[in-house]
Amino acid sequence: MAFKQFQQDLNEGKLGNVCLLYGEERFLTDWASGEIVRLCTNEMSRGLDMTEYDGATADLYSVVESCETLPVFSEKRLVFIDRIPKLKPESEKDRNDKTRDKEEGRNDYFVKYVKEPSPSTLLVITAGDKVNKTTALYKAIAKTGKIYEFTKLSEKEVRVWIKKRFKAAKKSIGEKELSYLIESSGYLEKNSDYTLRYFENDISKIILLCAGEAVTIEDIDLAIEGNFNRDIFKMIDLITTGNKKMVYNMLDNMLTFDKNIYGILALLWRQYENILSAKVLKDGGRSMGEIMSALKSPDWMVKRWLSVGNSYKEADLQRILQLIHDTDINIKTGLMDDRTALEFLIGMI
Repeated sequence: MAFKQFQQDLNEGKLGNVCLLYGEERFLTDWASGEIVRLCTNEMSRGLDMTEYDGATADLYSVVESCETLPVFSEKRLVFIDRIPKLKPESEKDRNDKTRDKEEGRNDYFVKYVKEPSPSTLLVITAGDKVNKTTALYKAIAKTGKIYEFTKLSEKEVRVWIKKRFKAAKKSIGEKELSYLIESSGYLEKNSDYTLRYFENDISKIILLCAGEAVTIEDIDLAIEGNFNRDIFKMIDLITTGNKKMVYNMLDNMLTFDKNIYGILALLWRQYENILSAKVLKDGGRSMGEIMSALKSPDWMVKRWLSVGNSYKEADLQRILQLIHDTDINIKTGLMDDRTALEFLIGMI
């Protein structure tokens, strides 16, 4: 939602005089900053009408002074301050910091400016994944400025975003290949740490590998070979169909290439937990739309979970989750070594 709202506000000149950009999609935060620079200044005047500060080291008095300086050639002066510490979620160390009182004085001065910003300046504050919404600074921005939290794109948005990337490189991608790419990346999965930054890199690799105009499944496989999420689900598919010889081969490859043992267990747990949840919801009479909403996942992913779930009883899936938990304990306590424990787990599922 923030992605669309930001585009609309930017195009309509409604960013105001203070805006905060943050969220898990740092790629979009950087993109938004770039769009502000592109549309609100010209290249010739940026040296005079734009100032950038590192929030970790910036003197907030100097930041305010820059904000109160009139623009020379542009309609508005641009002032960027990146990752200002005061917006970060507070830690115990922060609460015990002896220099806190001195810093509070600077922050109060900065907050005072944010409450009454210069009409000739656009102050852009960028932060990390999360912000502390209880701070005076956040509340001041919320009252007088605009706040955009860039979370992961929806399935519809990411499809459009990917198509634009390929179109810009004079490549095309069909709907089947597009769905396969999104599924292979794991981008839409709950708790996935695969962001648009990774997606951008993988799309660049696909473009380099694609010999023709149209992207193929083979191009995607070559570019994102070894995607952890995809490999884990392929492993689950093979377990479900009884092809454990292939599973052991996949496991051997994962361990050979130093895949994190706990990462493998965590993804196995997550996928089987989703399979169980989807099955329970379906057996309880929930519609596909309701299951998608409950699990916050697209239809193709839910269908995949349900497909596997159809091969098991609810009690069987609960038993598998218990086996994964026991395997984790056995490894951590030293009862079994990594490889033996995982091989034993596969044999017991």
